[in-house]
Parts: sequence; C-alpha cells; structure tokens
Amino acid sequence: MDDLSSIRQLRRPPSPGRLVVRITAAIVALVVLIALLGGFSSAVYAPEAQHITVVRDGAPWQGHSISSVVRPNSGRTWIGLYAVTHSYPDSTIQRYYTITADNARGDRVGVDVVHVPTTDGVQVGIEGTFYLKTGFDGSDGGVALVRQFDDQFGTRVFPVSSTADLLHAWDGEQGWAAFLDSIVRPVIDNELRIAVGGFRCQELNAACALVANANADANAVAQAGQQNNQNLQQVENAINKGLAVDLHDKLGADYFVNVRFSLAKVTLPEQIQQAVNDVQAARVEVAKAAAKVQQAQKQNEANALLSKTYDTCAACAQIDAIKALPTGSNVYFGIQPIVTAQPAAK
Repeated sequence: MDDLSSIRQLRRPPSPGRLVVRITAAIVALVVLIALLGGFSSAVYAPEAQHITVVRDGAPWQGHSISSVVRPNSGRTWIGLYAVTHSYPDSTIQRYYTITADNARGDRVGVDVVHVPTTDGVQVGIEGTFYLKTGFDGSDGGVALVRQFDDQFGTRVFPVSSTADLLHAWDGEQGWAAFLDSIVRPVIDNELRIAVGGFRCQELNAACALVANANADANAVAQAGQQNNQNLQQVENAINKGLAVDLHDKLGADYFVNVRFSLAKVTLPEQIQQAVNDVQAARVEVAKAAAKVQQAQKQNEANALLSKTYDTCAACAQIDAIKALPTGSNVYFGIQPIVTAQPAAK
C-alpha cells in the first residue's frame, strides 16, 4: 500500500504554482539564449576596406567606453559580445569638398556654396576644391588619434544639409559629410572670407574693371587679367597657410593631414555680371558703328578720286557707265545700237 501511494504521488501533476515557475524559467532561458545568439552574431567584425573602426562596449552590463580599435586592412576580428562599431575613413582615402558659387548645387553631398565680400563690398562667388585626408592610419599614433576623435565627435550627431535628419560622423558618407558641413565648413568659409577680403573686386576678376570704369580700354582690362592670376594665387596660398592652423585650433588635434585648397576662379554676382555683359555689348555696337564710319570715309575718298579721273578722261566715264549696265543691255548713239554689253568673261 505504501509503495502504491508513493507511485501515485509521483504521477500526480505539479501544482499550479510550480507550473508557473517552470514556464517562467523556460521563458527566461529562451530569452537568454536569443540574447546570447544575438550577441555572438555581432561579436565578429569584418572591417570595410580603407576604414579604421573604433569598438565600444555595448552590453547592458557594460559601460560604453572604447574597448579596442580595428586597424585598416584587418581580417575578421573578434570584438566582443554586443560591441558597437564606429567606422571612419583611414589616411589612404583622398576626400574632396567642393566650393561653388552655384546655388543650384548647394543641396548635393560634399558641396558648399560660398559667397564672400571683397574689400570694396562686392559679394563674389568662389569656385574651387578642398582636399584632405584623415590622420587615422594603422600606427599607434593613428589609433590614438581616432580614439580621441571618437571621444570628441563620435558620440555627437550632426544635421544633414537640406533635411531634418541627424547623423553621426560614422553613419556612412552622409554622416561624414554632415560632420564636415558642421565642423570643417565654417573654418573653410572663415579662411575664404579673410583671404578674399584683402582685395578689391577688379583685383580678382578683371571684368569688374568694366563696371568700375566703362571707358577702360582693352589693354587695361588685359593687364588687370594678368594681375588677377597673381592675386588669385596669393588668395590660394593664404588659405592653405591658414587652414591647417585653424583646423587644429578648431578641432583640438591634427585629425586631418595634407590639407589643400585649389582655387579655380572668382565669379561676379548676377547683377554685376549682367552689367559687364551690357558694357561689352555696347562696345561691340560702338566698334560696328566706327567700322561703318571708316568705311564711308574710305568710300568718299574713292569717289573723289574717281571724279577727278572722269574730269580728265570723259571716255573713261563712258566706259565705266557701259560696264555698269546689266548683262545683255544695248547702248544707243542715235538710232542703231552700236554697243552691246556682253557677259563678263569667266
């Protein structure tokens, strides 16, 4: 009897309380398993070519400090459970930042529309290209630099031009462009403003001389154009000299190397360019009129000379009159035609 009773107790279904505990334990175990699988799936990282990656702790029981840096050209790398990666372009990638005066291009990624005043107050446009590379290479110094950069800028977000989006500097090409727009662009604009502000408009664009002095001759404009090239070179040199210093002061470190700006040209505001076009068009009309006057003078001189010739040679006048008749015309002296104008020999 005692043995039978024991068997029945073993077969008795668990109490509701124990059942709830078991189900809860199973659910917790499943959640932990899924979490572990998710952590393992991101624990191995394959870096993108020509990029350097800062790895931060991301597990709930960890902080968010930098745990490691995956150097450029590394293979698949174990970075730890729940790790968060911030990838940046390394020092081998040449970056371009376009400076333009064309407002229609201002909504493109990596394009900056710039208009700055000259010393005489003309708001000129700038056309050129800004080149730079990061200092983030695989050396110990490059690794230390990218760690510092990520601490300083990697945890911030930057507005994307012409949108309401906010991105990190490591959020792909758009994120990097947003960082450049927010942090680097003001430095560039300031350098352009300082460099261009030391010259008058006509010292940077010879066409301004036409507006300032509508009577300026072609030689004066040509000489101004030759001087423009030298002045533009001075502007470019001044910008390149100041950029590296200002970027270091603004960012706090030499995050960028081989910084260079190539100035293509300085453009005029639309209304001034139209005035230049009007002056040039007027000069063309004046030249046409002068040519007609000169032609008339020469014709008058020719007529006067011909008149003197006819005064001394009446027959010459008759001969020329006959030559001027239409082909096939008859010339009459009295009643019978004595001369017929013949077609000119070919």
